[in-house]
Amino acid sequence: MSKFKIRESYLLLLIVLGLVSLGIYTTYALFTASTTINDVVGITATLDINKSLTEYEIVVVEPNETKLIELNVVNSYNDSIYYGAWYQIASGNSDDIQIGLYTEKNSNPSSGALRANSSVTLLAGIKNNSNSKIIVYIGVKGSLEQDLKLGNNRKILPNNFSPILLVTPEELEKHKTTDGDVFNKTYSCTNAKVEETLPADTYVLQVWGAQGGNYNTTYIGGKGGYSEGTLTLSASTKVYVYVGCQGSTYNSTTGGTSAGGFNGGGSAVTVSYSGTTSYVTGGGGATDIRIGEDSLYARVIVAGGGSGSSNNNSGYYGGGTSAGYGTAGYGATTTSAGTNGSFGTGASANPSSTNYKYASPGGGGGWYGGGSSGTNRSDSTNYRTYTGGGSGYVYTSATASNYPTGNKLNSSYYLTDATTYAGNSSFSSITAGKETGHSGNGYAKIANLVKYNIPVVNGLTDLEVNIGKDTYNLLAGVSVTCSSTGISCTLNGPEITDLSSLPIGDNTIYYIVEESNGNKYKYPRKVTISKSWEYTSSGTRQLTLGRGEYKLEVYGASGETASRISGGKGGYSVGTLALSESTNIYVHVGNVGASKGYYDRYSDGDENEKGAGGGSSDIRIKQDSLYARVIVAGGGEGGLYQKNYSSYPGAYARGYDNRGYSFGNGEANYGCGGGWYGGSHASGLTYTGQSAGSGYAYSESTASAYPSGCLLNSNYYLIDSAVYSGDTSTWPSTRTKVSSTSNGAVVITQTRAYIDSEKPIIYGLDETTINRGGNYNAELMAGVTIACATGDTSCSIEGTDIEDIFAMPLGKNTINYIAKDGTGNTYEYSRIINIYEEDYYTTSGTYTFDLRKGTYKLEVYGASGETVSGISGGNGGYSIGTLILNEITDIYIHVGNVGASKGYYDRYSDGDENEKGAGGGSSDIRIKQDSLYARVIVAGGGEGGLYQKNYSSYPGAYARGYDNRGYSFGNGEANYGCGGGWYGGSHASGLTYTGQSAGSGYAYSESTASAYPSGCLLNSNYYLIDSAVYSGDTSTWPSTRTKVSSTSNGAVIITKLSD
Repeated sequence: MSKFKIRESYLLLLIVLGLVSLGIYTTYALFTASTTINDVVGITATLDINKSLTEYEIVVVEPNETKLIELNVVNSYNDSIYYGAWYQIASGNSDDIQIGLYTEKNSNPSSGALRANSSVTLLAGIKNNSNSKIIVYIGVKGSLEQDLKLGNNRKILPNNFSPILLVTPEELEKHKTTDGDVFNKTYSCTNAKVEETLPADTYVLQVWGAQGGNYNTTYIGGKGGYSEGTLTLSASTKVYVYVGCQGSTYNSTTGGTSAGGFNGGGSAVTVSYSGTTSYVTGGGGATDIRIGEDSLYARVIVAGGGSGSSNNNSGYYGGGTSAGYGTAGYGATTTSAGTNGSFGTGASANPSSTNYKYASPGGGGGWYGGGSSGTNRSDSTNYRTYTGGGSGYVYTSATASNYPTGNKLNSSYYLTDATTYAGNSSFSSITAGKETGHSGNGYAKIANLVKYNIPVVNGLTDLEVNIGKDTYNLLAGVSVTCSSTGISCTLNGPEITDLSSLPIGDNTIYYIVEESNGNKYKYPRKVTISKSWEYTSSGTRQLTLGRGEYKLEVYGASGETASRISGGKGGYSVGTLALSESTNIYVHVGNVGASKGYYDRYSDGDENEKGAGGGSSDIRIKQDSLYARVIVAGGGEGGLYQKNYSSYPGAYARGYDNRGYSFGNGEANYGCGGGWYGGSHASGLTYTGQSAGSGYAYSESTASAYPSGCLLNSNYYLIDSAVYSGDTSTWPSTRTKVSSTSNGAVVITQTRAYIDSEKPIIYGLDETTINRGGNYNAELMAGVTIACATGDTSCSIEGTDIEDIFAMPLGKNTINYIAKDGTGNTYEYSRIINIYEEDYYTTSGTYTFDLRKGTYKLEVYGASGETVSGISGGNGGYSIGTLILNEITDIYIHVGNVGASKGYYDRYSDGDENEKGAGGGSSDIRIKQDSLYARVIVAGGGEGGLYQKNYSSYPGAYARGYDNRGYSFGNGEANYGCGGGWYGGSHASGLTYTGQSAGSGYAYSESTASAYPSGCLLNSNYYLIDSAVYSGDTSTWPSTRTKVSSTSNGAVIITKLSD
């Protein structure tokens, strides 16, 4: 090979490859990502005619390095030939390698035809995203035939290379680094401080304030707040961690104290005066971290605790810069304590006199403590609301001035990225995800700041934008943290700034970051685009909707108000319409009644008033006809004012109803609302709201309700449709809010745009999870829609190819959906489904069925005892275990009932009717026989509450855990509100074990089988493994349990783990 000169002092590895028998020769130049194309040296060489038709270069790419290769391919043959640039990975994982043509710098394809005596220049790129070097072969092949026959493991270079690294969450994880030992600790309530020495490093601090004490499940303590921030320590430093504890529940004895939670929660005292007893609870403690010294004046971060509760009020939240309160002045702020509170400590309510009618709960601990009324009172003021939560705090350059005199910190401890949240807002949970306010004891967490050797873009949460309606700032809340290597970086923002150019539905946009050394990175963000039309003024509009899916929402108008007697509210209807072709629609927005009539109903000479009925709102397809209405919301009736007789507000619109005065119109002169069917004032009608209009949504199940003359067909069936009356309390929270529904309103939101295609396309086939123990067919079709091919209007989804879902293995499977077009051709579309099997039973009673061979997780919840006169029953217990069945087996499920037959009795012979709630039933699972002696797992029931008019009342005891004592095997003692269980509760005097009146739990296992009394119908084939039995103290229950909507009644959940 001839010698050559290198320009600009770049040392370039040059390997000349030739395909001389075809007259092709190529030159190669290597350079790094920082090299420009002008730095590449052009080489011309002639190779020996006996050399191979294919030659290649061996390229070594170091960890996290990018290399670019320029290939000059020249055809010196006297005819056209075919060429192809190829690659082969010789060493390395293909998942860690980006390779292809750098199309931003070069427009030539990696393969194609090349005319005689012509050439192409190709620029290829290789990016090694791994921590090990890789070896790649790069070559060019020429041929007189289009099939280049590259050989095994060789692939044509794709046209997708960019030296900008795409940083997905998975990619970011590869670049995580740590300096020294990993520090990650969580601190819980121990009623004591914890001392910790932190090495020099950067740490994320998180603190959660404690909840105030709960009176019962109705009146709960105020929730704690949350604070977070980043602390950088330049030297080893001692810190002190104080974790707040929840305030104690009420003391049932007059004069008894309910302690405040550790770290500043205020206490409270139960008082009784003149027949009124105030049961109050303690305030929740704050959680804080102190730097260098164990002093309130060395706190760098604080989460406020909530106030206590009472037998008449829930407590008030703590945390944030301004905590919650029941009465103005009692909530702490960043600069002041609540009334009677102080720096760091919530106020205590400690009356010294019994002449005190209404006690106050304890204030929450905090940066400044929450307030409480601690003076003696005998008036009728409800001092149970005279309390508040403690405030939160983060020490930053902006908040340092809020420290009172005595601050022991300095600017080296300023936190960054710091925020304090109040307990009425959403923030990070100690477990995972989000919570609104923190319940229970407080927590603290200290962890090394996770570091990466590439930049990190923060704040790229999923974004939903309604084009034309929403304003958006793509940089709001977005920031960049440069790499831990110290290289500076710049966030250049997203590649796209105008989201209106994106299609409807889910999109990905990219944010670009450039380091000072020239390395570039792009970070994805999910953006969901929708488009909507909103009409809130009455009238008719026509518009054209393109191919796609649309959420239709219509609000009927209210009836007219007559002399301050209000008209009835209009209704609300919603549904999704899929259009396979561009379609004209007509929008009708109803008008609030506006022509009230005067009449003399009683012939007494008085002019009484009847408000006009509200108009309906609807959407019509293709024709402006009542018979083309695809969705309708009824209008309300007008109000009725009568001077000398009773006046009546108008009836609110009806939901779906095929009765009324006439199709579309309300009866004239009587203030009746319009609707699917209008209202009627006729006497003798018995249905509710007869004078208001009804609503409608055209769907497969309601199409038959259309009267003769319908202009719609099955192409316009709505899915996920619902029709609501004018009772706004029933309306879904997911509806689109409008400024006013006095007039009607129509909102049309495009949720998906269909692309033009020569075949039908099924949408909504994202990977999903299916419970084959439930209505799996409905789950499989939920959210799945079809778009017909362009010009076809009669395609359909024929279902899936599942023959027997129970023959499919648990876990990940691939199924196919079948689509049929208008000419009968069928198409298959695949979808990944994750199959599990879970059966829920939350209604009390007995159930029986067969379980097939397999491994099952069994979970049972006992029922709560009955609540009487606000005195709660005890919670049921929880038990769990794993059962392995080697054959099809009959099982019997018993779900306990919440106590529901309270007894009245005169305990003290004083003539008062006191109440004792019934005990909760146990829940259990039985094997092969429906017998107490075949129970494989049991959760006990709670005791009923006790209300006594002139004496102390007591909540019921919660269920016991595993315990072989009790009234009898399986049953609680009758007439005393005792819970059922493995052994039922007993009220007998002289018993000394805790919770004797509640039922106990049990799980049949090798270690507990001997506890079965004589007559056991089980054997070792049914031993449970990994079993545990819990009392009704819910704070001890595992976080991994399957949650149920309510455990007032008992519940049973059976989850199949494997076949």
